Amino acid sequence: MRICVHKTTGKIIEAQSHATEGTLLANAIAAGLNGANYEERVVTHEEYLSLVNAQINWIEFKTKEIKAEAQRRILTKLPGATPENYRDKELNYLARHAELNAIVLGAYRDAIGTLQPARALTASEVTEIAAISAFWDWVKANRKASNEVEADLQASTDKANFNVVGSARWPA
Repeated sequence: MRICVHKTTGKIIEAQSHATEGTLLANAIAAGLNGANYEERVVTHEEYLSLVNAQINWIEFKTKEIKAEAQRRILTKLPGATPENYRDKELNYLARHAELNAIVLGAYRDAIGTLQPARALTASEVTEIAAISAFWDWVKANRKASNEVEADLQASTDKANFNVVGSARWPA
């Protein structure tokens, strides 16, 4: 296997399993790089994997994976949510929760802006606020778990193989 690396940093810019000598350096020059700053090396597959692994910022990479997993979990619990609209859906849920609380507190305005007196919630409103509260409690637990999984990643001695999705910290 041949690799082309920056002479100073050792950063791999290209690798090919069956390249002929000079091919990778020619590719670097063709891409506009200064050929004097690069060199080709022949390495084993294991050496290549070791070099690649050393160049990856596993904490940054896995932290992004953790955040994506937290979002994915929220999407599964929030009806009608997509990656594009889930923040709006969360805000709508929270706004409705605030609205239901305002009814109970007597701080609710009707459609024409008149402040209405406090009243008990209807049965359907009680069901609605309970569902929103349960969802929001779960979101907070999910976010707490995300922070804990990030702390576990920091403490891990094998960041490359750290299992984000399989962490026991995620809420059900």
